[in-house]
Amino acid sequence: MAKHKPLILCVDDESIILDSLSFLFRNSFDDKYSTEFAESADEALELIEELVADEKEVAVIVSDYLMPGMKGDEFLINAHKLLPNVKKILLTGQADFKAVTNAINSADLYRYISKPWQNEDLILTIQEALKSYNQDVLVELQNKQLEEKNKLLEEQNTNLEFKVNERTKELNLTLDTIRRDMQLAKKIQESTLAYQLNPNDGVKICTTYIPMTEVGGDFYNIGKPYEGVYRIFLADATGHGVQAALITMAIKGIYDTIKDNEKDLSELAKVFNQKFIDKYGSLNTFFTGIILDVHYNEKILRHVSLGHPPCMLVRGNEVEYIEKTGRMIGISKTSEYRVEEKKMQSGDNIYIYTDGIFEQFNAKKEEFGEEALYRYIKEYNSLGSEECIKQILQKVYNFLENEEKQDDISIIGISI
Repeated sequence: MAKHKPLILCVDDESIILDSLSFLFRNSFDDKYSTEFAESADEALELIEELVADEKEVAVIVSDYLMPGMKGDEFLINAHKLLPNVKKILLTGQADFKAVTNAINSADLYRYISKPWQNEDLILTIQEALKSYNQDVLVELQNKQLEEKNKLLEEQNTNLEFKVNERTKELNLTLDTIRRDMQLAKKIQESTLAYQLNPNDGVKICTTYIPMTEVGGDFYNIGKPYEGVYRIFLADATGHGVQAALITMAIKGIYDTIKDNEKDLSELAKVFNQKFIDKYGSLNTFFTGIILDVHYNEKILRHVSLGHPPCMLVRGNEVEYIEKTGRMIGISKTSEYRVEEKKMQSGDNIYIYTDGIFEQFNAKKEEFGEEALYRYIKEYNSLGSEECIKQILQKVYNFLENEEKQDDISIIGISI
């Protein structure tokens, strides 16, 4: 056990930030934890070495990214080598996606929080980090105690070997579960949007994804869970940029584990929602989405819409809207999702998209709007879904003129 109170180490080159954190922590953590402060990465690493030598316990490190000399991600990587179990939080308004990914992969980053922060969010995050750290310490202590007891039991009675092994396995499974739940960074992996179609199936799918910046918060997946069906999933995470991109990695991580397990789209959506809340509810984030099952032999379309904007099934001049059938993912674990079914015919085109394609504003603060999108889809549908999408995107760019996009744009066309 530690001889001293556990420490929270704060690293930032701006003294006013350190003063703010000192005041905030002093009023939030009573006397259960002590705090240390450093104004550079080099100073912090020296301080860590001194603390380790004095057998003082560092539980959480809160670090800025943009500092003179060593940047925050590099510092956290070096700190991780000295203190692999400490919970590391990157608190900055300067870090880019590459820096955050670097810290996740090489420093086991616990959480990324943007400046300016919300005091309540910061305190809650650190409380969760301290709880995670204490659980890890407790499990490690229990694991060591168990190993010692196993050795003693083995010496005393070889007949107890089976029970000892079973208990060891149980503890290891518990440890793995805690690590999976507490280390969000390890759950987020780079995703690809590649897919394959069998030309003999008579289904054509064209996709367009244009992020607002270098990375974005839209995600899609196209697969064939069983013969005769293409399953298309499109999601739109709240927010933009790095934060939203990290959420899409989390979305993909869960979807990949369940996408081929359920034929019933209602059950698939329900399980998806529950798993997302279980793993990422503390992030207070949500996303809309739509899942289509295209039964190309039976000419049947089944869909579940997770609070997503209405999409379109177009047959000649006729349009059927694909309306939402449930709430956004992440709101409540009790959410229910209804499946709707539509008959299809050869020549039908289906268009699904995220709201970024119509929530674009020009220099006059005028919105492109859903009505314009619906109008252009009807106007250009006869050209085929791929050419229709090209024409619509050109209309959006013409509307924006020299204005930058304000949201990620995703649109998928499915032709039967």
